Amino acid sequence: MPSVLHALFLLLLTLPDEGHWTAIPKEEETWRGDGAHARFVAPDIRTSSAEVSVEIRCPEGAAGRAGLLLKVAVPDDGEKAEPGLTAYEISLEPSTGKLILGLHRRGQWMALQQIDAGVQAGRWHRLSVKMTSEGVLEACLDGQVVTRYENSEDPVAPGSIGLSVSTGSADFRHLKMVTKDGERTISPKEADKKDGQLRDSP
Repeated sequence: MPSVLHALFLLLLTLPDEGHWTAIPKEEETWRGDGAHARFVAPDIRTSSAEVSVEIRCPEGAAGRAGLLLKVAVPDDGEKAEPGLTAYEISLEPSTGKLILGLHRRGQWMALQQIDAGVQAGRWHRLSVKMTSEGVLEACLDGQVVTRYENSEDPVAPGSIGLSVSTGSADFRHLKMVTKDGERTISPKEADKKDGQLRDSP
């Protein structure tokens, strides 16, 4: 039986907020994250070793970031949720053409790496990230390795995965996670389901 605190945390994942997710008509399994800090988090996943991939399309004139959230802190049953978002973010920034690898820790955002990667608005890019329990992240864009980051001294605990849009909008499709147990496809379950929990990082 889930505790009241755990049930409340899962409820907070779907409370109204500025950001929301909608299915794109006539584009199978394509979802649009729209608005400031639009985030989708899968609450039933906890892993530190997996390959996660998604296809992302940012509109022309997009000013913000759009990408993956990895190792998102989700409390176990009976645990108290920490305030703010704790997760790695690996995202695309079409206004600069860069791939951004950063860390949200208790609501504070820090960009760790900013790599020129030829990111373009208006086209689909495939972003994939391999993560290990030793704190290694290896990011690939359109099949090419872009960066490798290691944080063995202060690694982020195992957590969930998700999608993030910092501002504006972006389209996502084919969100997948591969672990030793096999492949899983993940998507927001309902149109206009909103995430009101993890929005206090820039």
